[in-house]
Parts: sequence; C-alpha cells; structure tokens
Amino acid sequence: MAEIFEFINNELKLIGKAGQLPVGAVLTGGSAKMSGIVDLAKDELKLPAEIALPGIEEMEFYSNNARDSVENLEFSAAVGLLFWAKDQHLKENKWHIPDKFSINKIKNIWRYFVP
Repeated sequence: MAEIFEFINNELKLIGKAGQLPVGAVLTGGSAKMSGIVDLAKDELKLPAEIALPGIEEMEFYSNNARDSVENLEFSAAVGLLFWAKDQHLKENKWHIPDKFSINKIKNIWRYFVP
C-alpha cells in the first residue's frame, strides 16, 4: 500500500498538487478496511485522510437486506459508477426528468447485482 500511495503522490507532484488537496485523501473500497490504512495515507501523502462509505441516500431498495449489503465499502466503486452513468446519460440526452424517475432506473439496474 505504501508503494501505491507513492505512485499517487508522484502523480500529485506532476500536477503541482502534492500535499495541497484541501479535503485531503478519501479512502473507499475494500482496501479501506485494512488496519492502519488511514495513518499510512496521511504519512505517505502528507494530507488529511478519512474513510468514506458509498452515498446511497438517494437510492431506493426493495429490502433492508439489500440496503445493508450495499452500504459497505466494497460497493463504493459500483455505486459511484451507477450515479456517474445516470449523470452522463441525462447530460448526453439533455433529459429533464424528475430525480425519482432516475433513482428508480438505478434501483432496477441495481437489482441485477445485489443478491
């Protein structure tokens, strides 16, 4: 993990942002569960660091079991990609539809991935 943070820091140096991100590093995904990962990120990146769960407040679930399964660090990338895809689709098609409709679309897609 130290090597990964070193690569990240090198990329930040290339764009002139090493140690200068106002919010710091936000860790998510399954590897964020590793013991001591936040301290390692702080030390290697010289930035504040924290762990973040996926933002699923806008999503509707067909059961509490599904909500509990998704509200986990391992699903962060999948949740983020679903919201990004929704935003891209709406932007490219210039649709002006209510958020509820969009959330229902995501909910239907999500059912295919959650047991």
